[in-house]
Amino acid sequence: MAMLEGDYELVISSLENAAEFAIRFDTLIDKTKHTSVLVNRLDYDALGQTKNYDFTSCKELYDKMQWERYDPIRKDKRFTSILDKIR
Repeated sequence: MAMLEGDYELVISSLENAAEFAIRFDTLIDKTKHTSVLVNRLDYDALGQTKNYDFTSCKELYDKMQWERYDPIRKDKRFTSILDKIR
C-alpha cells in the first residue's frame, strides 16, 4: 500500500511517536510503579511479562521502516534521524 502524497507529514510524525514509544519501552527498568491515576496501584515487573519473540520494539520498528511503502520519504532527514535513534 502506497502513502498518499498529503500524508507524508503525518507519517513522519507518527513514526517519531512510534520511535519514542519503542525507546521508552525498551529502556524500562525491571520494576516500577505505574503513574496513571487509573492503574497507579499496580507495579510493572519485567520478569512477570512473557512474549513469544526475542526482538526489541526498536528492532521491530526499524525492520518495518525498511518496507517499500516508505520509499517516498526514505531520504527525508527526519526519517533517517528516526532510523538512527532506534538503530
